[in-house]
Amino acid sequence: MSLTAQTNKNWKCIVVFDGIAAFRQAPIAEIYQDERILYITLQKKVGSRKNHGNAGIVRNQAFPLISTEWTAFVDDDDFLSPDYVHILSESMKKYTKKDLFLFQAFFENCTKQNVFPNNHCVVHQKIMRDQVPISFAVRTSKITEFDLQFQNDDGEDFIFVHDFEKKGGQIALIDRVVYFVCKKG
Repeated sequence: MSLTAQTNKNWKCIVVFDGIAAFRQAPIAEIYQDERILYITLQKKVGSRKNHGNAGIVRNQAFPLISTEWTAFVDDDDFLSPDYVHILSESMKKYTKKDLFLFQAFFENCTKQNVFPNNHCVVHQKIMRDQVPISFAVRTSKITEFDLQFQNDDGEDFIFVHDFEKKGGQIALIDRVVYFVCKKG
């Protein structure tokens, strides 16, 4: 869990076990014993390995439990740079009028052409959708105010950001790679 290696220790985490058997949960919860981590278990599986878009449906289950000013999302097979929380904190100070920070992400191998978003793509639901990774942090109050939910779709992150923008949310693109996507499949 890359979150435990953060240089800025001011974070909280909700881990959602999506219908995972107790014997598989126990080792994870034992390894990462930290008061900042809340583990919840969905008794009935809502996600699916075949459809990565179900990750959004799983994330929605944690929304009522979020108690922090800002919320970010990390899939179980991806990881954050050690300075993710620090960069988020600095972005909050610099862009006080923004409600969503869109960070750059590396996909598979770490070459410049695999960094997204970049100058060659527009972050929008209809453009690239599930073809590129994105990482974002959103002001938690906006999730409720805009009645946002992740959709059951492979492009769930793009749809979320697009819906946020359609409802008047202010976005800042942070020119730092802080999210690393592991190859799926």
